[in-house]
Amino acid sequence: MPEAVEVHQLLRTSWELLLSEAAERKVKVRFELGAPDAWVQADPVRLQQVFWNVIRNAVRFSPERGEVTIRSQAGPNQWFCVQVIDKGPGIEAGDLELVA
Repeated sequence: MPEAVEVHQLLRTSWELLLSEAAERKVKVRFELGAPDAWVQADPVRLQQVFWNVIRNAVRFSPERGEVTIRSQAGPNQWFCVQVIDKGPGIEAGDLELVA
């Protein structure tokens, strides 16, 4: 059931859940949470799961001693953007359509 959730808190919690895995690979995080109003209507459990999966993939596929950047931005017309950026190999162009 959708409810008001604070996205930055879910992002931080997702990272905290991955601290041991990140420490094993010596991957660090940089938070760039620039969105001043990080509240959205969402299912907090599902959104937490999405963030955890994306951040976990960033940790898993980053080179050892790499860095993951977690960024938020907000703009006009109430749009909100979350980016998880890493230096991993990425997804082959031919496989992008398989990602749902």
